[in-house]
Amino acid sequence: MMYRVFVVGLIAAGLVGACQGGSRSSVPPRPAGLFPVRVDGRVGFIDQSGKMAVQPQWAAAGKEGEGLIPVLSEGRWGYIDHSGKKVIPFSLLEAGQFADGLAPASQLPPDSPQKKAGFIDRSGAFVIAPQYDGARPFSGGLAAVRVGDQWGFVDKSGHRAIPPLYVSVGDFVDDRAPVEVTPGKFGYIDPSGNVVIEPKLLNAQNFASGVAAVQVADQTWGFITPDGSFAIQPGFFWAFGFSQGLAPVRRGAHWGYADNTGKLVVDARYDKAGRFADGRGPVRMNDKWGYVDGSGTLVVQPQFDTGEPFRGGLASVSTAGSYGYIDVNGGWVWQPTQ
Repeated sequence: MMYRVFVVGLIAAGLVGACQGGSRSSVPPRPAGLFPVRVDGRVGFIDQSGKMAVQPQWAAAGKEGEGLIPVLSEGRWGYIDHSGKKVIPFSLLEAGQFADGLAPASQLPPDSPQKKAGFIDRSGAFVIAPQYDGARPFSGGLAAVRVGDQWGFVDKSGHRAIPPLYVSVGDFVDDRAPVEVTPGKFGYIDPSGNVVIEPKLLNAQNFASGVAAVQVADQTWGFITPDGSFAIQPGFFWAFGFSQGLAPVRRGAHWGYADNTGKLVVDARYDKAGRFADGRGPVRMNDKWGYVDGSGTLVVQPQFDTGEPFRGGLASVSTAGSYGYIDVNGGWVWQPTQ
């Protein structure tokens, strides 16, 4: 019997975050609970100890939210709970993460030849009818939706809170969301749609820990507060958001971690660095991934072909095409297999 770790990204069109620079460091941590694995081509879930909690039986799985996990069976998506019980029937074309009691999902409306996205409640009923070309989970009371090529926001009643005016948008955190007004011109709006930080930035990320990483005209990165002032002056070649008091930043050709004053507390000597979680940060050196602690000590030596940020006490890693999970000390919880 062959086992392989299986983590699938959300497949629904338009459900992928914008304004995040494509970094895994922007991905929110998954609560301690279940971790997807593949067994003989089917997806199941282990717990933090590596014990099989939900037997493998699904074709694919999405991101857990509020205790519900989207899973794919015979070409249709539904939801299960942590015990593996089917909670929402398998009738959806696409299914996203629950937040604020609702989840983005796609269906084929009777009057449309193309799938459209709306929002379902925990019973699986559409409370916001499928009508959008894309949708993302709620954050800060609003959810990003796409109409054609433009993004806006709706509230939980389905009211269009902010018209679809933007090339791309992020999520509302601290009553601020990054928006791309025209290609390569980013600013921030409040939940009423008012521009609170002018679109003069080359790139902008969601707020995290009270600040947001932004790129300015000279192409360097710094961190701003919700009023637009700089908490950390631009000077990095790249940066991603704070987590557990540290932010991955690039100085020259190498990456390290900065604290909330902008001081490097983990020297910039790595090829790449990811989001800090569970007291560990993934770093790549000489094409191999390992993990550092908050002092910069390599607690897990670089040895993996890939290394994800920790989530719920475990990190997904791979070597020679095989996947497994390790704990924060680098011990195998789920041995790597193909």
